[in-house]
Amino acid sequence: MLSPKPYVVAWKPPVDGIREVFHARNLAHTYPIHVHDTWTVFVVDDGAIHYRLDRQQRSAAISTVSVLPPGVPHDGRPSGESGFNKRVLYVEQTLLPESLAGHAVDAPAIADPILRSAVATLHRTLIAGHEELKAETLATLITSRITAHLSGHPRNHQPPASHLAASFRCLLDEHLFDRFTLAAAAEVLDANPTHLARSFAKTFGITPHQYTLARRLDAARTRVLSGQPLASIAHETGFADQAHMTRLFKQHTGLTPGQLATSPH
Repeated sequence: MLSPKPYVVAWKPPVDGIREVFHARNLAHTYPIHVHDTWTVFVVDDGAIHYRLDRQQRSAAISTVSVLPPGVPHDGRPSGESGFNKRVLYVEQTLLPESLAGHAVDAPAIADPILRSAVATLHRTLIAGHEELKAETLATLITSRITAHLSGHPRNHQPPASHLAASFRCLLDEHLFDRFTLAAAAEVLDANPTHLARSFAKTFGITPHQYTLARRLDAARTRVLSGQPLASIAHETGFADQAHMTRLFKQHTGLTPGQLATSPH
């Protein structure tokens, strides 16, 4: 049964290629559409999660390992009122190449008991600490097994982005923490602003604003876990102020930056 009180913990483990570990118990939070620049590898320990990935409705159950690729929009919601328990690894592209993203979009839920057991063991190892070699070995096993699964699917790449939308995304990445407007991007790309925004949303399944916000929150999250002061994080990552960052952080993750920073691990 799910625990009666929601509990969330996150930390940066001492394992190359794993940016963050995130655990949630009895969480009934609904995540708005967003993207990450890392792979999201997670297991559900109780309850179930429904989510939309690249416009397709998907589900994450206890028996599977779910693998969501970087740069692909997704949301998330509990299947019932009681919430869910989940454990997440945010994995860098140094361990899982972006070329596998299309396969993960096609089949994000992997039913592999050995992989499921390895993911659970890695989480227990990271909680215990002081076993970096074991953790690194498990991370290698997990990413190798995921790669083998995803390589067996028929689609080799993500659908090619339109040239205009891809150029716009590069501009957004370049000016991620700046006050960069749609009008400015349209001027640089010699495009109509409305057409530019529609092209981006049609190609990537997320609006330019949603994409930029998600990337900023990812950057803020990394800084929070490194212990940086919250006010400086808000300033560095393009938010109006700390209160603005806190409100959006809570909306997207279910907890405030302060709660993330002081969560036990």
